[in-house]
Amino acid sequence: MARTTDLESITILRCVACLLVVYSHANQFALKLVSSNFPFIDIGGATGRLGVEIFFMISGYLMIYVHWNDFSAGKTTYFLLKRCVRILPMYYFFTLLAIASFIIYPSAYSSMKFTWLSAMASFFFVPMVKVDQLDFPTPILSVGWTLCLEMMFYLLFSLSLIFSRKIGILFVVASTIGLVILGWSTEGGLLLEFYTWDIILCFTIGMLYGVANRCGFHLPIPAINQSICAILAATAYVIAFQYEIKPLLYPLTFAVFYSILSLDRGERVAYPRLLIHLGNASYSIYLCHMLLIGAFAVILQKIGLSVNGLASMFFTIAILGASATACGCLTYLWLERPMTRLFSPWVKRRSPQALA
Repeated sequence: MARTTDLESITILRCVACLLVVYSHANQFALKLVSSNFPFIDIGGATGRLGVEIFFMISGYLMIYVHWNDFSAGKTTYFLLKRCVRILPMYYFFTLLAIASFIIYPSAYSSMKFTWLSAMASFFFVPMVKVDQLDFPTPILSVGWTLCLEMMFYLLFSLSLIFSRKIGILFVVASTIGLVILGWSTEGGLLLEFYTWDIILCFTIGMLYGVANRCGFHLPIPAINQSICAILAATAYVIAFQYEIKPLLYPLTFAVFYSILSLDRGERVAYPRLLIHLGNASYSIYLCHMLLIGAFAVILQKIGLSVNGLASMFFTIAILGASATACGCLTYLWLERPMTRLFSPWVKRRSPQALA
C-alpha cells in the first residue's frame, strides 16, 4: 500500500474516471458480439459520461490548486507551453496511429464520415469527423473530443493568468457560462454546439471548488464512508442518466468527485499501489484504450467468441477492458513517461525564472 500525499486522492479520481470510460467502451464493443437476445441493462453511456465529467472537474480543480499564485506573474506563455508538451506528443502519436489503422483496415471505420481535411483538423483540436453513434463531432481519434474541450479550457485559463487572481477566475467562470448560454440561445452548426456544450460547466465546478478550498472553506465530510457515498452517488447518476433527469447529473458527478477527493481529509489513507499506478497511467490508457478494445474485439470475433448470456457478456467486458487497461499501463511506462523525461528539461529552461 502507498502512503498518501495531498494529490493522491486526485490520482485515485483519475483512476476511477478512466476505468468508467474504459468500461463504457468495452461494454459498447461487447454488445457487437451478442449472438442472442437476453436481458441486459446497458449502462455504458452513463459510465462513460460520468467518467468524462469527473475528468473535467479534476482539470478545473487542478488549475486552481497548482496555479493559485501564477496570476499576474507573466506565466501565460509558459503555462500554454507546459500544457502543450504534456498533451500533444501522446495525442499526436495516437492520432497518427488512428490514421494508419484507417489506411490499413478501413472497414473498422465504416461508422465514421470524414475527409482527409477533417482528419488533419484533428491535429489542431478541431473536431470535424462525424461518428454514426454520436450526436457531436470528434477528431479521427474519437476519444480526443474531450481534449478539444480541454484545450479550449486551457486557452481560457491561460488568458486569465494575465489578470489578477480575482479577475482571472471571474473571466474563466464568466466565459464558460457565457459559452453555454450562447449555445442555448442560438441555432448553430455542429462545431458551435460542440464548443458551447454545457458539459464545460464541469471545468467551472472544479475551479470553484478549488477556490473554496484555497479560501479555507471545506464542505463537511460525508457522514457515511466516503467510498460508499461515491458508489451511491455514481449509482444515482446512472439512474438519472437512464431516465434523462438532466438537472441531477452535474450535482451527482460533483458528489462522486467530492466524496473521493475528501478521502484525505480524515485519517491518512493508504491507497493500493495498483490504483495509484492506474491513475498515473490514466492519460495513456484513455488515449489508447478505444483502439485496443476495437482490435481485441476483432480478435475475439475471429476466434468465434459470441456473447449469449449475462455471464459471457460480463466476461467479455472484463477481457476487453482489462486487456486495454494493461496495454495502456505499458504505454505509460514505455512511451509517455520517457517522453515526459525527454521534454521536461527543455520546458524548465523556458520557465520565467530560467529566462530571468
